[in-house]
Amino acid sequence: MGVYRLMGDLGSMIGPVALSAIADATDLHTPFWAMDILLVFSALMVAIFAKEIIKTRFNKGAPPPSQL
Repeated sequence: MGVYRLMGDLGSMIGPVALSAIADATDLHTPFWAMDILLVFSALMVAIFAKEIIKTRFNKGAPPPSQL
């Protein structure tokens, strides 16, 4: 979770500078497409590599919260 937050913070710092450089080098539509591609890539990485903690937390013998 910490790495995910770190990437978000880095994106907040680097993103505007990088996207404005892309906008200066090309037209104003290209930074939006670049951001769309990065957003889909980020969502895919979270979907593939992030573990679901709800499934693993309650499989260790503790009852789910609905049974407490």
